[in-house]
Amino acid sequence: MKNINIKSIATGLMAFSLLFFYSCEFEDQVDPNNPNLQQYNQDATVNELNNIVVGMESGMRNGLALYVTSTGTIARELYLFNADPRNTEELLGKNGGQLDNNVFYLNAPYNGSYTNVKNANILLNALDNTDFVSDVEKAGYRGFANTVIALQELRVLNMLDQNGIRIDVADPDNLGPFVGKDMALAHIADLLDAAYTQLGSAGEEFPFNLSAGFEGFDTPSTFAQFNRALAARVAVYREDWTSVAGILDDSFFDPNGSLALGPKHSYSTASGDQLNGLFKIPGNNGDMIVVHDRYLDNAQAGADTIDLRVISKK
Repeated sequence: MKNINIKSIATGLMAFSLLFFYSCEFEDQVDPNNPNLQQYNQDATVNELNNIVVGMESGMRNGLALYVTSTGTIARELYLFNADPRNTEELLGKNGGQLDNNVFYLNAPYNGSYTNVKNANILLNALDNTDFVSDVEKAGYRGFANTVIALQELRVLNMLDQNGIRIDVADPDNLGPFVGKDMALAHIADLLDAAYTQLGSAGEEFPFNLSAGFEGFDTPSTFAQFNRALAARVAVYREDWTSVAGILDDSFFDPNGSLALGPKHSYSTASGDQLNGLFKIPGNNGDMIVVHDRYLDNAQAGADTIDLRVISKK
């Protein structure tokens, strides 16, 4: 019968475990499912940059439905009939009521827009600190980012109007002041012009993909047409009438073209995606967006002048 020296075995196992422990090193790993700003601030890869672009295009939809219904209600363009009475009371000033400065119809569009401006600033900062893309490719990213910033700021300005907006928000710990409407519009116009120049230096193709909503506007030259359409809108707001026609010539605008022409937001029922908050089931009495009667009453009549926007909704 053999005798087993338990003490010797235990000592050997301890020595082996110590050898294993001290001979292995574990490198810090970045969780791909929980990215942080640090990984974008230094040598961001193409995939990381493109992830921001995807998030930005998705973020353009955040708060959009409430933006459309709330501003449309105040403008007496539409009514939103649902379970929340504020949509037809506060927004219409029932009994002399005032708008709330801390409520869903303001916060959702405001926060959604500025969150996407933050995403764009993350992308712009990442481009300044990476060598994984060429200067031509960087111009494409920058042209896209600055166009999106301009769109988001314009959306907020359309809500706040003379109250103005913040345009200096790159440093969240040192936000700039609110600026008046005129200064904000001038800033947005300059931003769109800068983006247009960047898109002109971005080559034939973007280094990233956009959704099907941007079909036909997914290259630097065609996305620039979208940029010019926004610039023309800003010129109208600024009453810069002499510039509007020339800017429109560089956009996708066609007086005789389809009313559906132009980029669109994409929605789906896929897991993690958004539904279109402006789509209402026809005939649904509990949740409907109804156009103001005067739009139908004032629509052009006659065989040659009937308004196609009215026909398409009948």
